[in-house]
Amino acid sequence: MTLTTLRLPTAVLLLLLVGTGCPRNLVPKKDAAFRDNPPGRAVVSGPKELPESVLLPPAPPGGAIQPPRSDRMAGTVPPLPGMPGSASRPQPEFDPLNDVTLASADEERKGLLQRIRERRDKRNQPPVLPPALEPKKPEPKKPEPKKETNDAPPKPAPMPSPPSVPDQPPTVKPPAPAALPATGLADARKVVEAAAKVFADTPDYTCHLTKRDVVGGKPQPQEEAEYSFRKEPFSVHFKVTGENGRGREALYVKGKNGGKMTIITGKGDLIAGRKMELDPDSPLVASRSRTRIYEAGLGRPIGVLAKFLDQADAGRRPADTIKFLGPVERKDMQVPLVGIEVKLLPGDDPLFPKGGSRSYFFDADPKSQSHGLPVLITATEGGREAEYYAFTKFRRPANLTDADFSPDRMGGGKRR
Repeated sequence: MTLTTLRLPTAVLLLLLVGTGCPRNLVPKKDAAFRDNPPGRAVVSGPKELPESVLLPPAPPGGAIQPPRSDRMAGTVPPLPGMPGSASRPQPEFDPLNDVTLASADEERKGLLQRIRERRDKRNQPPVLPPALEPKKPEPKKPEPKKETNDAPPKPAPMPSPPSVPDQPPTVKPPAPAALPATGLADARKVVEAAAKVFADTPDYTCHLTKRDVVGGKPQPQEEAEYSFRKEPFSVHFKVTGENGRGREALYVKGKNGGKMTIITGKGDLIAGRKMELDPDSPLVASRSRTRIYEAGLGRPIGVLAKFLDQADAGRRPADTIKFLGPVERKDMQVPLVGIEVKLLPGDDPLFPKGGSRSYFFDADPKSQSHGLPVLITATEGGREAEYYAFTKFRRPANLTDADFSPDRMGGGKRR
């Protein structure tokens, strides 16, 4: 039976050939040449050839070279015949002093994988913080060397006795309260009370009056007049001596002449030198003066100022609306003054419906006839002057009589 008659598959034939071995004489010539000079085998040139036993290992029994078998469990493939590491070309021994060999590909791959794992583990580890620095302890001071002196060493000071412990703990005093700022109300009250005492001891007086005021929103020209005042019965007389309204007179005596005032017209009036009787609240009178004649006298401003101080002490008025100015110098007055300023609130005075300011100046000269009295009164409204009353050339007591306040002595004209 031949191979062709059996018609077996080519793979089966190859297995049979590998299992039984191939006779040496059946190898083709070109295969014999490949066998004699396999790839990777060094060809030695020279006149003398090496024996075949040196170049190829002895043939195994059966007369053929068997191909290497792979180990499936280990997963390795043995080297082919003629390759380094095969039986024909064993690996040389490693000399650590003279030889340098490279690691295999598997070792390099394993080393690379190991380095990658180490770097990854290092990145995943939390950062290690340095330990906290402990504060440095102060170094103990070195004792200074004692200076050598010829004098005898000083005697050591006696040790102080320990303080005695009291039976009860010491009481702690609370701090004293801070002093409140002075508002000046006490000083202002002293001045007002002194003025009230002086006025109470004055039955009458005469003086020179300088007057400026605003009536109905219109400033009035300045007037200068001789002014006479008596407390009992309440009597007022003034006569204009300045250029504006010269010769004008006004007289009022409480309880006389049916409560009317006697007037003599002067310069600048419609008819000068005419005597007439008018009600103190008449529009003709109100158009000329800011105040009424029955409100004349220094007793009224003293009483108004005392009322404001009483309200401030009782808490019915802000204390900061009254300000003690102390000594004040003014060129329009010849005597030293002490001032008190009052901030007028709406409702304090009908003449100041929106409020304003009024200042009282008291004579501070002990040798003056008007010592202690309010000799200057000024007021402002909306930042402009609204009142100006200056009293100078005082004479008190003036010893005035009823004849000094008689209408018969006025002007010499006929009585209407």
